[in-house]
Amino acid sequence: MSRKSIKWVFIYIYICFLVFCPAEGRDFHVFDVVGDSISYGINPEEGTYGWVQMIMGEGGGTYPPAQSTTLYSLWPSITAYNTAASGSRASDWAANNYSLLSTVMGHHPDLVIVMIGGNDFIAYSADGNVTTAEYQEYQENLNIILDTLKTLSPQPVILLVDYYDLFDGYSQSLPLTGYSYRKMSETVVNGNQIIRDAASLKDCIPVDIYQPFFHHCYGGSLGDTQHLLPDYVKTPLTDFDIHPSTAGHRVIYQTVYQALKNLQATPVTHWELYP
Repeated sequence: MSRKSIKWVFIYIYICFLVFCPAEGRDFHVFDVVGDSISYGINPEEGTYGWVQMIMGEGGGTYPPAQSTTLYSLWPSITAYNTAASGSRASDWAANNYSLLSTVMGHHPDLVIVMIGGNDFIAYSADGNVTTAEYQEYQENLNIILDTLKTLSPQPVILLVDYYDLFDGYSQSLPLTGYSYRKMSETVVNGNQIIRDAASLKDCIPVDIYQPFFHHCYGGSLGDTQHLLPDYVKTPLTDFDIHPSTAGHRVIYQTVYQALKNLQATPVTHWELYP
């Protein structure tokens, strides 16, 4: 038999293997979260009970009931961590030798959710203006975080979550007492574009919570005629809080869980399993 014939025999065998051996679903072993107070679980109604706690199936007692559809219902043997830190910025996580990013790396996760940048947005817009240099700084810091995570072996799957607009597009209508937040609607739109671009560039899975939150925040107090209930933040505006209410955290949980469920259902090709 010629070499060419042998080659085609092996190709035929390999094609038969792909056809008759079904692809396996996604499996993960270690989960972690890079994030700020929203992912840490700060909740103006419940103290510390947020979307990550929900996705890990926590709850009961003084908190809402535990969720039944969780990370563990998708991957029963997964080890889950939440390394999110209240008050942290992308600039913190990207800094050399930042202890929490080192902690995440030490966990060796193969599945990571990154939701970081909200505190950077707040800091940038506090003077009433966000510069091109500040947007570039955020972009660079986010890329550093993603590049660092991707040095892990095996390389983790990363879900990159964007941010909601507290003011439903109406931050410019805030009274003078809210001057430091007047640029927030614009800043969130621009910041979320950076997040989407990073997801595409770094081969991450984008998760959109901007749209599910829209018309459910403080816009109703600022002229948003399309305001919808329930509110996903603590209302009224005089009780302003940057963190989601329980209903808001639940929307983030539901959106992220659906993205994880879609990921779990995505078959792994055999050349991924057997490189």
